[in-house]
Amino acid sequence: MIRCLAACFFVLFGSAGALASQVTIATWNLGWHMDLETAQHWIEECSKNYVAGPATGKLKASQEAGFKPGWDINASKIEGWDVSRLPVCNVYFAAGSVRVNIEAYRKRQEQIANFISRSLPADIIAFQEVSGEQSVREVLPNGGVEYDFCPVTGYKVQRLVIAWKKTLGEKVSCAIEHALSLPANPDDKRPRPGLALTLKIDGKLLRIMDVHLKSSCVSPFDGGNLRGQPGTARSCNNRSTRSKAGLRARRPMEPRSFSSAISIATSGMSSATSDRPGPTPAELRRRGRRACYPALS
Repeated sequence: MIRCLAACFFVLFGSAGALASQVTIATWNLGWHMDLETAQHWIEECSKNYVAGPATGKLKASQEAGFKPGWDINASKIEGWDVSRLPVCNVYFAAGSVRVNIEAYRKRQEQIANFISRSLPADIIAFQEVSGEQSVREVLPNGGVEYDFCPVTGYKVQRLVIAWKKTLGEKVSCAIEHALSLPANPDDKRPRPGLALTLKIDGKLLRIMDVHLKSSCVSPFDGGNLRGQPGTARSCNNRSTRSKAGLRARRPMEPRSFSSAISIATSGMSSATSDRPGPTPAELRRRGRRACYPALS
C-alpha cells in the first residue's frame, strides 16, 4: 500500500514595520486518488475476468477456463490498458488485493473531504497522486468553488494539482516542469514531472514547486533498507539534479515590479513496499503528523 505524508507550514509576507500576511500551505499525497467518474470506469474494468491470449500473451477480458479477476493481476499487462487514464487494479492491499466498489470509494472521498474541511484550513494545498483537477474538486469544500487550480495534464494517472483559495491572490503562472520527468528516458522509466505555481500576494511573489518523490530512491521505512530498487540510483540522481536546477531557475521574473519573492518546494513521498494499511482521519488527528488515505476494505 502506498504511504503518504502531509505537512502544513506558514509563510509570512510583509516587513517588520508592517503587519505581515500569514499564508498556510499544506501538501498531501492522496494515493491513487481519482474522481468518481474515473473510479467507476476503473472498477468496471478491474471487475472483469482476464486470460492471456495465445499469440501475444497479453491479457484479454474473457470467461474462458483459467481466467483471473482483474483485481489479482498486473493490469499493465492487459491489452490496451492505458495508464494515463486508469491506475492498475491492485493499488489497495489489505491481506490481499481489495475489491473496490463505488460505494466504498465514495466513502473514501467523504472521509478525505471531512478531514480537509475540519482539520486542514490551508490557503494552498499541493496534492500528489491525483487523477486531475476534478478529483481534487470533489474533496474540497463546496466542490472547490472557492478555489483556483494549477493541474498537471497528460502523463500517467498519478498527477499533481495545486489548489489555492481565490481570495488569496492572483495567479501569475502555472507551468508543468517537464524536465523533471527525464524525457530522454524510455517511457516506462520516466518519473513524474514537477508543477510550478507563482502567485502574487500583497504585491509580492510566492513560488511553489510541487514534486512527487518516490521512495524507490531510498526506502527508510522498511527495515532501514536505503538501497532502493535495482537500477533506480542513476534516475534518482538525475532527477535530483534537475530539481535543483528547476528551483534555481524560479527566480523573480519581474524584480522591478515586486519587492520580494519567496520560493517553496512541496513534495509527497510514497513507499510502494509497505502493505500496512494507512491511518484513518481520526488516527491522523491524534498523530498530527502523517496523512494517509483511508483503506478501502
